[in-house]
Amino acid sequence: MPVEETTRKLTKKEIIRRFNRLIEEGRIFDDEKLSEIMEAYKVSKVGKYSAIYNYTCCICGREVSEDDFFVSCRMKGTSHTWKTVKPVHKKCLL
Repeated sequence: MPVEETTRKLTKKEIIRRFNRLIEEGRIFDDEKLSEIMEAYKVSKVGKYSAIYNYTCCICGREVSEDDFFVSCRMKGTSHTWKTVKPVHKKCLL
């Protein structure tokens, strides 16, 4: 019996791969240059304390909740140079 796509558990590697594809398509960063030089490298869950700050999803613009993710992005080939964190819904990645 196949598991529905919305209830399936995503691994961190899958989330990073899908988010990188969205970056390459230009759907995450407004600037084309940023889309060329940025990559996703780390994923963390939105905790209950983070959820009270009303972060909005970088794809759909609606508020994220505890079941969603923060995806950390950095310049390709660097470790600590210029980083940003983007909140995203799990369903927006599916």
